[in-house]
Amino acid sequence: MQQQPNPIRPTEETEGKTNQSDNRPLPLRVLGGFWEKAGALALPATAMGEGFGSFVRTYRAALGFCFGFVFASSIGQTFLLSIFQPYWMEELGLTPGGMGFIYGVATLASGMILPWAGRWIDGNSPARAATVVACGLALACLLASTVITIWILGVALFLLRFFGQGMATNLGITWASRWFTRHRGKAISVSGIGFPFGEAIFPLTLVVLIGLVGWRASWWVLAAGCLVVLLPLSRRLLVHARPETVVGGEAPAGDGKERGNGGLLEIYADWRFWGVVTLMAPLAFVGTGVIFFQSQLAEQRGWGPEVFASGFFAFAVVRALVSLSTGAWVDRLGALQLTGVPNLIFAGALAILILPQPIWAYVFFITLGLSFGASVSVISALWAEIFGTERIGTIRGASASIGVALTAASPMLFGYALDRGVPMEAILFSCAVGMLVICWPVSLLLRARISKRPQAAG
Repeated sequence: MQQQPNPIRPTEETEGKTNQSDNRPLPLRVLGGFWEKAGALALPATAMGEGFGSFVRTYRAALGFCFGFVFASSIGQTFLLSIFQPYWMEELGLTPGGMGFIYGVATLASGMILPWAGRWIDGNSPARAATVVACGLALACLLASTVITIWILGVALFLLRFFGQGMATNLGITWASRWFTRHRGKAISVSGIGFPFGEAIFPLTLVVLIGLVGWRASWWVLAAGCLVVLLPLSRRLLVHARPETVVGGEAPAGDGKERGNGGLLEIYADWRFWGVVTLMAPLAFVGTGVIFFQSQLAEQRGWGPEVFASGFFAFAVVRALVSLSTGAWVDRLGALQLTGVPNLIFAGALAILILPQPIWAYVFFITLGLSFGASVSVISALWAEIFGTERIGTIRGASASIGVALTAASPMLFGYALDRGVPMEAILFSCAVGMLVICWPVSLLLRARISKRPQAAG
């Protein structure tokens, strides 16, 4: 049997190939060298022993399972549900305010039980959790197709938000965090590209599908996808899935305080939890507000609908690429060292959106993709670095409940300000300043107060 190279350091053969003359133009060599040194999307062996290509091939079953449920979470995300919003409003005679109220209440209700749902994920096998989530999503889709009263709409939205935005996301990211230690950043980033894949694929597909079969039958197709594709495929992937093997055994992340069976009150009493929540809050709150009121923003600027439609595609592409890149940065530096980056970029994106020319809308979406792509890998890995993986589902559920509450409150508060005549520019500027004043000091405090152990960086 051929001897395996050291997983940490490149082999002499690899080093020899790396040092061979490179005939590429100087700009390409500089750019390629930067990515290789950063450990991002590099085909040669990185500092962690392998690039994304070999990593994905080695753990394709486990990564495919996690990616699949993050991708399926799109069914309960705002960008997808907004496609059906006009049809529900027409069917029930709802005003925009009435529709927003029902959506907000359903979102808040689903968020309230996410901490216990996360704890349930911690206590059950991935196979059982996958079955419950896939079947729950299918049931929610079928109920959404039968909307004839406000009560049915409310329950359908509750189930879609709970099993989609909540449970499916938590399931995929939780097991990416648990199955991987040394390459946890990469695993989370590969799983996390399920978000931009959904944002790029579902909207156009559903618009075409609704035009062909109608909005009710489109929900039947989504339900069939959950039962016929997601459920059997996830079970099959689990048969072949294997966790990452670390020489000498897995070193648990965190400082040891989290070990044991402490409850939610212990998590809520930990200042570190609220520090990380403070860092994740702006993207959930402000990002939802901007996306929800995109039509008002475009109308104030005189932008056509094609500006935001094409901008979302650019956002999805950039978010996917940056998510992969950030995962490698996390593996090299640790998530704790990158805590302030996503919010700093997001504040810059909001400042760009104040400018009136249409070209700045595309710059905004590209910058927004940078921020969201970095946030998924950094925040998800940060939970594991600080608290370990033993209760990662519970912790993610607790934080997700707060995030869901923020996404529910955001349209209400943004709408209230707009109804009172506050210009969108003033709202965005206030949010950008608030992020810099609050989030950056918190990120510095976390880095100063928490001693990062090398094993925890994953």
